[in-house]
Amino acid sequence: MSVNALRKAIEKTAAGLDHVQVRIPVEWLAVQDSLAALETKGRQRVAMSTVIEIARKCNLGAHEGIPLEDEAQALLRKFHDLGLVSW
Repeated sequence: MSVNALRKAIEKTAAGLDHVQVRIPVEWLAVQDSLAALETKGRQRVAMSTVIEIARKCNLGAHEGIPLEDEAQALLRKFHDLGLVSW
């Protein structure tokens, strides 16, 4: 199998995965960036209260009537499914 054939096979498979097509709110990406920055500083674990504070600073829970804590938990579940965090 050539590299191009392998690349096309991977792209086709990836395109069929549910989580590849999911849109992630920009605020969620800001939270992920903040969590990644903590990790680069050596923080392997973060308390939920810290996650909620970061989420608040990134404007989560400010719209659609979703409580901040609920949105932060949904974010963590989605990022866990994507392999970005362990929760």
